[in-house]
Parts: sequence; structure tokens; C-alpha cells
Amino acid sequence: MSATYAVSEYFGWHWKKDEPPANSALFHLVYMVFLALALVIVVSGLDPVQVTETAMVFNAVALPFTLFPLLLVASDPQFVDPSLVNGPMIHLVGWLGFGLLTLVALAGLLLYILTGGGG
Repeated sequence: MSATYAVSEYFGWHWKKDEPPANSALFHLVYMVFLALALVIVVSGLDPVQVTETAMVFNAVALPFTLFPLLLVASDPQFVDPSLVNGPMIHLVGWLGFGLLTLVALAGLLLYILTGGGG
């Protein structure tokens, strides 16, 4: 359900849980697609814990890629109101956090590979 809401928000589709499916057809279509994908995973016999561990590792790897552009934009007065641009201390803390997050993501991926997928 969460993925369906995210896709609908991203594309700007109309959705409301109190409305009939005809008024938010794309939302319900995407929900059915995600439901079918979940069914395929369950029927395939994959271990749900292994699927979750793999997803968590790749989520951790993706985080630096989402934080990097935010740090760049937050410090650029061309994109942000100059009165709201990050100051030097917040800038430093943000980049230190980015560095730590990148190290954790790389370590997690390395450990995942070395342990054969956590097992």
C-alpha cells in the first residue's frame, strides 16, 4: 500500500480511500500490480527474511545518492532563498553525516557480499 501511495504521489494521480475505484483507477491499478508482484514473491518460494535483508542493504546503498543532491541544493542560494541557505556549521554536520552514511552503506554492501547475503 505504501508503494502505491508513493507512486501515485510522484505522478500526481488522484487517489482517496473513500472513493470508488473508478474515480482513482490508476491508483487501484498500481495497487493490483504491487499485489501481484507480492504474490509472485510469495509463490516463488523465496525466503521473506532474505528478501527483506537484501532490500535493506540496497536501501542503505541508495541513501547517499538521495542525500547528496539535497546537501548541494541546501547550500546554494540559486535554489534556496538566501536567508534559508545552510550555515557553515549545518553544512559541516550535513557533510559529516553524508560521509558516515556513505561508509555505512559501503560496509553494509561489503558485509552482505562477504557473508553470501547475510546467511
